[in-house]
Amino acid sequence: MDCNGGNGRDALGDSLTGGDYHYVLEDVPHLTDYLPDLPANLNPLQDHPAYSAVKQYFVNVDDAVAQNVVVHNNSPRGTHFRRAGPRQKVFFESDEVHACIVTCGGLCPGLNTVIREIVCGLYHMYGVHKVVGIEGGYRGFYARNTIPLTPKSVNNIHKRGGTILGTSRGGHNTTKIVDSIQHRGINQVYILGGDGTQKGAAAIFEEIRRRGLKVAVAGIPKTIDNDIPVIDKSFGFDTAVEEAQRAISAAHVESESNENGIGLVKLMGRNSGFIAMYATLASRDVDCCLIPESPFYLEGEGGLFEYIEHCIKEHGHMVIVIAEGAGQELMSESIHKLDQQDASGNKLHQDVGLWISQQIKDFFKEKRKMVINLKYIDPTYMIRAVPSIASDNIFCTLLAQSAIHGAMAGYTGFTVGPVNGRHAYIPFHRIIERQNKVVITDRMWARLLSSTNQPSFLHPKHVSDEQNDKNLSVQLVFFEPQEVHACIVTCGGLCPGLNTVIREIVCGLHHMYRVHNVVGIQGGYKGFYSKNTISLTPKSVNGIHKRGGTILGTSRGGHNTSKIVDSIQHRGINQVYIIGGDGTQKGVAAIYEEIRKRGLKVSVVGIPKTIDNDIPVIDKSFGFDTAIEEAQRAIDAAHVEAESNENGIGVVRLMGRNSGFIAMHATLASGDVDCCLIPESPFYLEGEGGLFEYIEHCLKEQGHMVMVIAEGAGQELISKDKNQMDASGNKLHEDVGSWLSQQITVRPSYNIFVSFADPTYMIRAVPSNASDNIYCTLLAHNAIHGAMAGYTGFTVGPVNGEHAYVPFHRITERQNKVVTTDRMWARLLSSTNQPTFLNPKQVDMINKDKKNFTRQSEAIC
Repeated sequence: MDCNGGNGRDALGDSLTGGDYHYVLEDVPHLTDYLPDLPANLNPLQDHPAYSAVKQYFVNVDDAVAQNVVVHNNSPRGTHFRRAGPRQKVFFESDEVHACIVTCGGLCPGLNTVIREIVCGLYHMYGVHKVVGIEGGYRGFYARNTIPLTPKSVNNIHKRGGTILGTSRGGHNTTKIVDSIQHRGINQVYILGGDGTQKGAAAIFEEIRRRGLKVAVAGIPKTIDNDIPVIDKSFGFDTAVEEAQRAISAAHVESESNENGIGLVKLMGRNSGFIAMYATLASRDVDCCLIPESPFYLEGEGGLFEYIEHCIKEHGHMVIVIAEGAGQELMSESIHKLDQQDASGNKLHQDVGLWISQQIKDFFKEKRKMVINLKYIDPTYMIRAVPSIASDNIFCTLLAQSAIHGAMAGYTGFTVGPVNGRHAYIPFHRIIERQNKVVITDRMWARLLSSTNQPSFLHPKHVSDEQNDKNLSVQLVFFEPQEVHACIVTCGGLCPGLNTVIREIVCGLHHMYRVHNVVGIQGGYKGFYSKNTISLTPKSVNGIHKRGGTILGTSRGGHNTSKIVDSIQHRGINQVYIIGGDGTQKGVAAIYEEIRKRGLKVSVVGIPKTIDNDIPVIDKSFGFDTAIEEAQRAIDAAHVEAESNENGIGVVRLMGRNSGFIAMHATLASGDVDCCLIPESPFYLEGEGGLFEYIEHCLKEQGHMVMVIAEGAGQELISKDKNQMDASGNKLHEDVGSWLSQQITVRPSYNIFVSFADPTYMIRAVPSNASDNIYCTLLAHNAIHGAMAGYTGFTVGPVNGEHAYVPFHRITERQNKVVTTDRMWARLLSSTNQPTFLNPKQVDMINKDKKNFTRQSEAIC
């Protein structure tokens, strides 16, 4: 294979390429497929200051991302996609690039963030200064003027909803669009839109290839419904679920406050019910979720009206969530309109929310003589128009930069997106061949049914068929439900999501396995032998996910293996769920070993909890997304303070004793930070290239600056006792935020206004957000399934996007840390423009490693 990935292509450049062990690379086209004499140049990133700390900044020529990471011991390697990222050679000189960006289709949170990151990424990483925006969607190519885009003009647009370029549906005329591209001298086209837009992008690419133009076409998939296949999710989806959860909370308050109250929320989902399903799982206030993939009926046994009546009698109120595409076949009044389409070719749907609201009212008034207080909420356009949240901001950054790297490397006719957590280049035909839909025979939908307790609304024949399929493979468990006596304990510091995990373990055991004997251990490990337990039932944990902290209490230390196992044995406990960080997991491992030594039938399960995200192997720990979201709010406030004062400096201290993940991700999410300091990247204050010199530069350049510092950064600069420990054995750190603020304030050269914010305890104590709620559900359910199946001595967590059982020794052998020689840290340096604070000797060592890697790559090529 050559450095362009050109080996094994057919004439189209996007063929399947087979190999040993059934390896298949589903490749994307390259400009050299039809312009074979195109010259290549060395990537300018190798001389970029932000990338000077990165040892291997180029993606290896053979790197690929597997479409399926769940394998058996004899599984074929299967389909792979080309990994996204910077290449050693580029096919565009920086000064020849004339890029354009266009947004098409409906609005979605994050559009402005992607625009901003493409403009800033091209400018800061590759020195590209000529970027224009196409106004008003596809028709803007031939009906409107372009607008120039610079880092300054897009600086704060990520804080606004919508798109600064405007958008529209339809208007696609391939010939006119390519004529415009050719006439304007554009040679990189970035197209943001859904499946219809990506079909248009594919047609543009084909016409460009037919004309033999040196133009790279990159698609960035945008669909709030999350209905694009192959990729893990589309940008804006996390934000949509978060906002949808707010609407559901309002509906719940309304329904709960009125006699026979029903709160009905209509959410997006023309053909796919992902937002409705995830918002329902995140909320836990929903009694019924209706989506297009799961047909339902109104009257009769097992119908919707019967279930509504049951809920009203049982609870006195209920909440229904319905996706806009659900129940369309039931609306006989609109049959004559079913063939109407919008400008994008989508079927025009009638308002199922209004229709079903009236049907419910009429049924109970006429047939049950019951007055229903129904409140209908349609937050669709509110959700579409909000700015993206922190996790989506970071996602948009990765999408934009991956698209840029692909285009500069000469790839074209591709869409970029994450596949099992790794960004990849995907040929257009894979993105547009079908729509992604909720699989109602999958575990995720089963989790929802278990959460809401709603009927499946399946026809009796379908139920019979499903039952026959299940009987073909009977799976075994090693605990009878009536024998299970489970306990839950929380240890260490607070973290968003603790109560959510507790709730989901209790409800999961009850609803999935009919386990009714669950207790909570109060006050951490020492609660096993010094406090009473409290009984936990679905009713007692019902609303706790909306509260921060842990209802069980927590503490550091207090681990006495022998006493704990004595207590477990004495109480007759046979399933132990322990929630805590790396120190807690070491204690869990010791408990498991003692239980095994005594030969007890007890499953011991660890659920990793660390707000710092410093547990290895797993993709991330719960509460991390919430922490980033809250940290971004603190940074926004610091930015306002700094910007509003002459020579203003906002300093924000965040969590990160030994790992700077929260500081790094919050910095990337915010876009307002000028300097980020973390434990893994030492810095110095005085002298050339030091922090004070950089602060002076920022104040001269901008008049203000924002700094983020992790609590463990710079501890070596504070000359105090470094050997004090807390109860968990962690080093006690000095308050580096206050110390640094003081050091800056006393500088004689400037009259500086420093505002210092430490939101640490506020962040730890908030309830988990929507994405963390769903994550906590998956962790809890998978922990339960493992324990019931007889597994023990394991921690549960996602590995490359798929939840797995990980042995304790892998979780406790080291701490996860930011790798400052990795591209993620380079992205941050490129975003903030801060120096690396490396000394010359360190730079020389890294450059030596780079030269070795370059020589190896050239030998391969």
